[in-house]
Amino acid sequence: MTEQFTFITDFLGCDYELFKDAANDEAVTKRYNELVEEGRRDGFFPLIIAGADDVLAETFEMALEDAECENTPEGVAAFRESVLREAEDVDAQAFLAERLAEYMETYGEEIRGDFMEFEPNDCFIAIGGGGRPHAELIIAKIPAKNPWELAAWVPMDGYNFWWD
Repeated sequence: MTEQFTFITDFLGCDYELFKDAANDEAVTKRYNELVEEGRRDGFFPLIIAGADDVLAETFEMALEDAECENTPEGVAAFRESVLREAEDVDAQAFLAERLAEYMETYGEEIRGDFMEFEPNDCFIAIGGGGRPHAELIIAKIPAKNPWELAAWVPMDGYNFWWD
């Protein structure tokens, strides 16, 4: 396993399944779907993490640093508890209404953009990196009560916020 994936699996601290050179998205999709059913029984959500690199590992490190938590199992647990506690105070409906009002003021009806027509797809299409399979891919078994809690397990830090 690469150094980045080792860091990520250590950060997650939960069970996972490793796939090497996962060129066959059908096998990964099949296993993911099996884990969805298993997770319903056993209390976890499967999450595919493909193409772990320095950026993802650094994002995890920065999230801990920003929260002033140590990169230890206890520090990671404290980070997650903090994120989940803060999430309880979010009024999602009010937040989204405010964001929509901001975008409407700035962009008007243009916020909807132009969309291309595509045929529906019922399988993963982003498993391969640039048409090649990722050298490694994991399906993490995230022990969360609600799917939205996965954001506390895999912080993304809003790095694409610059689009605003």
